[in-house]
Amino acid sequence: ESIQKKITTSKKFQINKKILLRHPNSKIIGDKRPGFQYIAESTFDNFEDKEVKCIYIDRSLIDICRSSHKRSQDKKDPWSIERGIEHTILSYNASCRQIIHLYNHRPEIFSQFMFPKYENVFSSIEAALDVIKFSEIDYSQDELSKLQSYIITSKKYTTRYVEPGDSLDIYIRESICKLLDYEIHDEFCSITCNHRKYELR
Repeated sequence: ESIQKKITTSKKFQINKKILLRHPNSKIIGDKRPGFQYIAESTFDNFEDKEVKCIYIDRSLIDICRSSHKRSQDKKDPWSIERGIEHTILSYNASCRQIIHLYNHRPEIFSQFMFPKYENVFSSIEAALDVIKFSEIDYSQDELSKLQSYIITSKKYTTRYVEPGDSLDIYIRESICKLLDYEIHDEFCSITCNHRKYELR
């Protein structure tokens, strides 16, 4: 069944109308939306048979801050300057709290999530295959070979080399030290098994 049919036949159709408009005939939705977790409960409640799964690819907060800063400095990008580094860190805190909420209060939803590390998915064939298995997608041998080639190619992009003393890197790390809710971050790391340390070099 398509996502369109599942949403339109649910009692909460109006809640996720935007998803329906963007992906009218999809069975799988992929989107780069850091705020997705805010509608996780309503999304899963739309599908009463609980067949929905969600892959939350966990990326380094330092990388996300660097990306959001770059976008906020680009005058051609609609991403506003207010959505730079500080906003990104505070959004991350909120994201962690929502995931923890799902873990504590909606275990039936949390069990449908997978939290692979970004750098693992794009550098390890085993990690990529775990995601495919979780998604219950059948890959042909030819597709698996192409996937392996893709992983080999993408591997070199997953580790970003930063010059020692890079001013942006220092500012990001200092901002994280000031604004990150470490207690919430540690709890998020514990329940997702994705341990990351953010500290000054």
